[in-house]
Amino acid sequence: AYTVELEAELNHLKEENMRLRKLQ
Repeated sequence: AYTVELEAELNHLKEENMRLRKLQ
């Protein structure tokens, strides 16, 4: 099953990835 916590974790990882790409 897909939980809200998992979705929140994925959103956080996506934002981190975008932030890291901007820094490079």
